[in-house]
Parts: sequence; structure tokens; C-alpha cells
Amino acid sequence: MRINKKITVLFIVFLAVIFLLPQVGLAQGDIFGANQLQNTNLGTRTLYDTIVGVVNVLLGLLGIIAVGIMIYGGYTWMTSQGNPDKIDRAKKILVNGVIGLMIIVSSYAIANFVLNKAFEATVSGGGGPGPGGYSSGSGLGATVLDSHFPPNCAVNVARNTNIFVSFREDIDTSLFIVTSGCNNGAAACLSNNVTQAHIRVIDTDAGTPISGSDIAVTVNDPAHPTHFELNPYNNLTGEAGLLGSPSEDTNYRVELNGLSTALAEPVFPLGSYTWEFRVGTFVDNTPPEVTFVMPDGLANPYVRNSVVQINFSEAVNPMHVTGIVDVSGGPPDLNLSISEAGGDVYGRYEIANQYRTVEFISSEPCGVNSCGFDIYCLPPSATIDGLVMAGVRDMAGNLLESGGDPDVHGEVPADEYPWSFDTNNDIDLTPPYITYMDSGVDINLTDPIYIVFSKSMSVTSINGSNMALYRNNIGDTNFSFAFDTTVLPNDTVQILHDEFLPLTDYTATSTSNIQDSAQNCWYPCNCVGPSCDCNPSIYCGPGGCTTY
Repeated sequence: MRINKKITVLFIVFLAVIFLLPQVGLAQGDIFGANQLQNTNLGTRTLYDTIVGVVNVLLGLLGIIAVGIMIYGGYTWMTSQGNPDKIDRAKKILVNGVIGLMIIVSSYAIANFVLNKAFEATVSGGGGPGPGGYSSGSGLGATVLDSHFPPNCAVNVARNTNIFVSFREDIDTSLFIVTSGCNNGAAACLSNNVTQAHIRVIDTDAGTPISGSDIAVTVNDPAHPTHFELNPYNNLTGEAGLLGSPSEDTNYRVELNGLSTALAEPVFPLGSYTWEFRVGTFVDNTPPEVTFVMPDGLANPYVRNSVVQINFSEAVNPMHVTGIVDVSGGPPDLNLSISEAGGDVYGRYEIANQYRTVEFISSEPCGVNSCGFDIYCLPPSATIDGLVMAGVRDMAGNLLESGGDPDVHGEVPADEYPWSFDTNNDIDLTPPYITYMDSGVDINLTDPIYIVFSKSMSVTSINGSNMALYRNNIGDTNFSFAFDTTVLPNDTVQILHDEFLPLTDYTATSTSNIQDSAQNCWYPCNCVGPSCDCNPSIYCGPGGCTTY
């Protein structure tokens, strides 16, 4: 009988530790997901982070004490030798331990609820853009929407900045673009159909939208409309093309509602997407510059399947740097050229990295990579000439500056950026792999997620179709991607995201469609902690591969 009782006690204690201790571990760890990954200096933390940290420590300490009491009660019972007083005392200790632990777990749930509500109230309140400013609809990155400018929650935006929206698929423009009734001589503008209002730019301080007839619209290619430039005309000050006011900051919200692709598919599964930004009181007259190109000609020759990459000091207007060049020519406004022996190299120019990086990939197939995907090559054993022309503009309309005349524009000869490099007859088929990835529980709520690859990457392949960020495996969150355009190589991806919710699991997924600058798909690699041990012998199959 005593042996059976001891076994029963041991079993109860075992179950308590197995099922309740993980909750204590959550409390002792980062139950609200607010701890810094790299910087644990309390003095740099927000008040919210500090409160969460204190609650973490208290709940963890109390949980350990409660479990210890239960273990002590079990020990007392097992060593009672049938003494009724000791058995009763042990039972009381066990009951009190269980009650205490349940109170702690309940406190965990209550604290989580209160802090989450306080968090939501803080980040979704009024007062203009702030963290978590995506207020409704589907998330940027996981839908047909590819990017927009200004970015969400941007502040001190120049008054002469235009608004840009880019998609991964052709868009049905008949829903929101009209060619009659436009003010200020615009050839096309937004529709003023109040019942639909597919695109609206709203002055949130005044609480009124800018009239659609006052917003000129430019499309990159009427046959394949994916990039849209919105040029607002300010009614309040009478200054054409300028947002805001010269005397005070102005908050704006852009709403995209009920848009459809050219194939009549909804752009946003939930129907809408909204973002906010704040315009300052100044006008931007600083021209964009080319920061670096790849290949740069400093390590000739280069493999034929190289992706040509042009990086800028700031976001540039996609209308002048994207399009397809083939035997029939290219877009009339294209201000980039990749040529060999005086003739165009056929291929596609695409923009990414929040409009700061343009990539050119040839249209000449020359093999397959390890995933079975086609790769495309530049002419073999040739000198390739690249040219960034003077017509490249930033988002405020400033023309390219080559660096020679920083204060003069429109001079003759115009500012251009020429360079050249040589190719050999080789093809690089070595896939990249991940060498580092932020992961674990100690993730800061606002810091970007960093992923480092073993090779320079194709920036345009890092997009919401190939890499995603999910919340609790139930839906996407708002995210975008960034590379540093000031230094070589482009091997580090930053996943920018809406402010994380506390006590919430997030999963980053990547597919083998992510490619390096030689169009090779990446090796799958699971990363934990500050370093990764990747297995470069694993290949992705033709169906792709995913890790998280």
C-alpha cells in the first residue's frame, strides 16, 4: 500500500512538473516577446519593455518557487513512513503548491491580456504615423502588392515627394484611372467615384481626402501596368505637386480598396490595405547617385550567369528604370542600358529593395540551377557596357547626379554613370546557404530580422512570394525587405515588419526561389542562436524547398 501511494505521489509530481513547468519557463523567459536580441541594456529600453521584463522575472521566480514547494511536498509524503501527521502535512504542501502554481499561471494569462490591450491601444491610437501603423487589410509582402513609397510610418517626407505603388502582377486600371476631368492639365488622374474609392490619399489632420481629379497618375506600361505614380496637387496652398504645408508637418493616409488584377483576381484577400506617413515642411532638391554596381569590373572576368545590379543612394522612380528590352526595343522612358559591341543585351530590368536597387537579367537561357530552374546568361567572353542615363529621377523628381557636379543639373553633357566589365565562358552553379538568421524567443518587437547568406544575393528574388513572415501560423503580418546599398556585397537581408505583438509566435519562411547573384537557388538551412551550422550537401529539388 505504501509503495502504491509513493508511486502515486511520484506520478502526480511528475505530471505537475511536465505540464506546468513549461508555463513557468515561459514566464521566466520572454513570455511577451519583448526582450532585446543583442542589446540587453535596461537603460535603452522603452517603458513597455521594462515593465514586461520585470513581469517576466517575477513570474519566473514565483513559478520556480511553486514547483519547488510541490517537489518538497512529494518528498515529505514519500518519507512519511505511514505517519498520518506527516502525510496530512505533505498533502497540504502539495495542495498549496498546486494552488500557488495555478494562481501564477492565471497571473500569466491576465498579465498577457492586459499588456496586449495596452500595447494595441498604444500603437493604434491617433496622432499620426507610429509603430504598427498598418491599420487594416492584408499585409504588405504576402499579397500581389509588392512595395510602396513613402514607406509605412515614414516621417519628415519631402513635400515634393510623389506616391508610388508597385504590384507583382498586372492591375486592372479601369477601376480607378480616368482620362477626363483631371485638373492642372494631367492626362490621367484618379477616379472620384465615392462609392468605390479604390485609391484615396487622405490628409488625416484635416480629415479630408485629396480629390481624385487633383492626383495625376502615371503608369509604367499601359500593356503591363504594375508601377503607379501618384502626383498630388495641393488645394490648400495652391502649390502644384506639393504635399503638406511649409509651416507645419502634415499626416497622410493612403487607402487601397477593392483592387483587382488584370485577370480579375482580388489584390487583397481581405479587401483593403492602408498605410500612413508624415510630410515635413521642406522640399527635396538632393539628386540620387549610384552607390555601387555588380559586376563592377574590378575582378574581371565574371561568370556569364551574373545578375547585373545597380544600387542607388535613395529610392528612384521605377518608371525610368524598369521594363523589358527585346528585338522590338524597350520602354521609351527606360534610362538604363546593358550592351555588348554597341548592341542591346536583351533582358528584363526590375526594381526592388524599396526602390533602391535595379537588377538586369538576360533573356538568353543557358542551363538550369540545382533546383531545376532556368538560368540566363550574358554574352560569353565579351566586354559588357553598362550605362545609367541622366533621365533617372528620385521620388521627388531630382535628376541623377554622377558625382562630378554635385550642385549643377541639366548641364551638357548630362550626368551619367557608365561602367564596363568582362565575362568569361564559365557558369557558376554553386548554391548559396544561410550562415546566420535571427531566431529564438528573445526577439525585439521592432528590430528587423537579419538573414545572412554565404554569397551576394539577387535582390529581386527576395520578395513576398519567396520569403514571408507569418503570425501564429494563421495569417500574414506586414513586412518588407531591405539591403544596404552602400557596401558590398549584398548578402544580408533585413525583414522589416510591423511592430510584433507580445506573446505571439512568428514564423519566417523561405523558398528555394530565393537566388544568389548568379541565379542559383539557396540551400535549406535551419538556424538557431548566434551562428548556424549549414549543410551545403543538401540540394533543393525541382519542387522547391522551405525552411523556417
